Parts: sequence; C-alpha cells; structure tokens
Amino acid sequence: MVVAADWAITLAVRRAAGGPVRVTPEDVRVWAAENFLLDVPEDLAADVLTARLRLRGYG
Repeated sequence: MVVAADWAITLAVRRAAGGPVRVTPEDVRVWAAENFLLDVPEDLAADVLTARLRLRGYG
C-alpha cells in the first residue's frame, strides 16, 4: 500500500507541474489494482495516502 500511495503521489506531482498536488484514495486504489492486482479498501487507501502525503510534506 505504501508503494501504491507513493506512486500515486509521484504521478500527481508530475501532473501538477508546480501547481497544487491533487491525489485521491481512488488514485491509490487504481495504481494498486493496475500494478499489484490488489483490490484495496478505500478507507485503507485514504489512511495510507494521508500518512504518506504528510510524510512527504504535502499534508
């Protein structure tokens, strides 16, 4: 889950190109499903995403 959240954040930062970073738990769920074939519960994705955004200085 941490890897999925980090990749979703990284992709959002690249898309933002210096603007506000917008990433959702759904972005994490989609990345996990496409790359790990995992069906991640939304509440878990939201918790991990919140923690990773805070750790990386976006939250």
